[in-house]
Amino acid sequence: MNLKLIGNMLTDNGTFLDSASIEPLIKTGLSAGLFDISRGEAEIKRGRDEVLTAFVNLNSPVALILRTPAGNLPEAASLASRLRFNYLWIEDDIAPQAISQLSPMPDIKIILSIQNMSGIEGLLPHCAGFFLTDPTEDVELLRMAGKQIFIKESQNPPAFVDAVVFEQPTAKLFTDLATQISTSGLSDCKYSSYLMSRQSMFPQSVLKEDIIAYSTVLAAHKLSAKAIIAMTCKAGPIDRLTSYHPKVPVIAVANRTLYESLLLSFCCNYGVLPTAITKIPENPGEEIEFARFIAGLYGYQPGDTFVVTGSYHPSGPKQYMEIITL
Repeated sequence: MNLKLIGNMLTDNGTFLDSASIEPLIKTGLSAGLFDISRGEAEIKRGRDEVLTAFVNLNSPVALILRTPAGNLPEAASLASRLRFNYLWIEDDIAPQAISQLSPMPDIKIILSIQNMSGIEGLLPHCAGFFLTDPTEDVELLRMAGKQIFIKESQNPPAFVDAVVFEQPTAKLFTDLATQISTSGLSDCKYSSYLMSRQSMFPQSVLKEDIIAYSTVLAAHKLSAKAIIAMTCKAGPIDRLTSYHPKVPVIAVANRTLYESLLLSFCCNYGVLPTAITKIPENPGEEIEFARFIAGLYGYQPGDTFVVTGSYHPSGPKQYMEIITL
C-alpha cells in the first residue's frame, strides 16, 4: 500500500507497546511509531527500543516521530536529536522564527499541525510536512512545494494524503484500510489529468529538480513502469517525486552508513520503499547498474521497465533520469 500508516505507540493503560505487539502492526503496514514528549525521556527511550527491536526482527524499517507542544520545542528538539528520531511533530501554531532559531537538525524532519492555510508560505522552508486538522483545506500549495500531508485516522482518506495517523492502531484497522484503498484510487485517465494539471501550475521560475521529478513520474505512468528507482543522498528529490503520488513504488536507495537516518525518514513518504546499499556509486553509469541489481532483489523480471533518477552525490550536477529494462 502506497499510503503510509502512523501509529501511537502508547497503550490504553499508559505504557508503550512492546516489540511483540508492534510486529503485527509492521506486518500490516505500520510505517512510523509516534511518541508524545509528555511521557518523559526514560519511558520514550524504552518505547523507542521496542520499535527498533521489532524493526530488526522483521528487517522492515520504521520511522520514529516525537510529538510536542510548541512550548516544549527546544526540549523536544534536543530529545529528538539525542534519541535519533526522524521526525519532530509540533502540535500548535508557531512562528517561522521559532523553528529557524533551533539548533541545526539535519537528520530530523519537522511536521507542523495547522488549522488552515493562512500564512503557510512563511513556514514552507522550515517544514517537511503538515498535519491538517481540517482535511478539506485546499492543499495544492503544499503539494507544489513537495510537502508531506498527514491527517488523523480515516477509513476513506482523500487522494492527496501521504500518511494517516492512528492514535490506537490495530492490525485489523490497518488491514481494513488496505482493503479500502485497494478498491479506490484514481483511474489511469484521471491520474493523467492530475499530472497535466500539476504541470500547468509550475511557476515561470520552475526549478530543474521539479522538472526532473515531474518527468520521472510522467514517464513511469505513461510507460507502465514497474517502479521508480531513485538514487539519493538527500530528502528533497524524494519529497518532490512523492508529491505527485506515483501509482508505482518509489525505491529510494541510499548508503546505509552515511544516510541511515535519511532512509528511515522516507518511511513516511507516499509509496516509498527505503533501500540501503553499502557502496557509494562513483558515477551515473554505476548507479544504473546498481538500479538493475536492486530491481532484481525486489523480484522484478526480465523485460520489466523502470525509470531511474539520481542525485546521489552531495556535490556536482548529478541529476538525471533514465529508462531501463531488465
